[in-house]
Amino acid sequence: MRLFGSTTIITSMGVALTACVSLTVAACGGGGGGGGGGGAVPSPTAPSHNLAAERALAQTGLGIALASTVLRSQLLIVVRATFSGTQTGVAPCTSLPGGGSVRSGATITTQMVFYDAACSQPFVVAQTHPQMTTLPGGALRVVTSETATYYGLDGTPIGTLDLSETAVVHSSGAERFDLSGLGVFKPVGDASLPVQLGLICAIPASGAARVSFACSDGLAQDFRSIGLAVGSVTALTLSIDTTTVAAPVGFSGTDSTVVTGPLGSLTLTNAAGTSLVVQGGMPYASFATSGSAGQFVLFPPTPTAWTVTDAAHGLQFKIAVVNNTTRSLSMLITQLRSGRSLATATIDKSGTGTITYSDGSTSAITAWTLAD
Repeated sequence: MRLFGSTTIITSMGVALTACVSLTVAACGGGGGGGGGGGAVPSPTAPSHNLAAERALAQTGLGIALASTVLRSQLLIVVRATFSGTQTGVAPCTSLPGGGSVRSGATITTQMVFYDAACSQPFVVAQTHPQMTTLPGGALRVVTSETATYYGLDGTPIGTLDLSETAVVHSSGAERFDLSGLGVFKPVGDASLPVQLGLICAIPASGAARVSFACSDGLAQDFRSIGLAVGSVTALTLSIDTTTVAAPVGFSGTDSTVVTGPLGSLTLTNAAGTSLVVQGGMPYASFATSGSAGQFVLFPPTPTAWTVTDAAHGLQFKIAVVNNTTRSLSMLITQLRSGRSLATATIDKSGTGTITYSDGSTSAITAWTLAD
């Protein structure tokens, strides 16, 4: 089966996964922002800027890049492990459209993704265990468990991911590629708390020049510094020109939810493989997302940017790729009413950086996840 007219099953699925995961947006929420104008005197028991809202917005706004780099790379690895066949010895290096490369290790269970095109700068080294089943009607179901180590641009480990995922490849009739996965990412360092993450996409595999399809992703984690757990699930519609990887990709969504709860109370679940739900929380915010990526690739170039707006609480998240050589990004959270900057961050293409909140506190960003 060839998705979007690609030339090989590995490349075609990789491109399809890029469509699904590179550009899947986890959007944001916020609460209780506002403030500061008209000479109003703040309550002595409430901060002038809601730090919980800033974290919720940053967590879910960064989720688009978390999905594009962490989950997309994992799903690409599974495709290679499933369809590369029996192998002995290290497989040849395969470059990816738009940058990066992939290669199998000495056994087919070891799969690697690299920052560069020559398989010399490791990004992910993973151990995979796919199990394949042919379903009635000829569809192929692949269930995979995986443990992966992620590396920063300097070659040092930045975190590990334990992932369980299911892919169903439909090869007759209305062809499509359905995928879903749940994982837990643990940044390096004893003080870093794990982040729950998930993804569901239904990718059409037609030969049409332009396709639209739905994806949703979710995040949940504890923030000890504010004594709160925050989780989000976002449904997005992607619009993709399938004729070339050089074409931009657009995405938008208005059906997003954020929940909060006590520390340890949230669990991200995948109900029957069809919907992501954060259990254990109370409704906190809803939001809208829009944006585009410059290309259909793992590390998109300019113009790649997205905006997440929480109109009810008066906050907005913006992020953009600012350098095509490094693929580094600049991030900003602002107060809509005044335009005041509340939080800022600079992040490299591995997802490593530092965010500074409105109260002057800082937190590490690791593989697009917030440390506490």
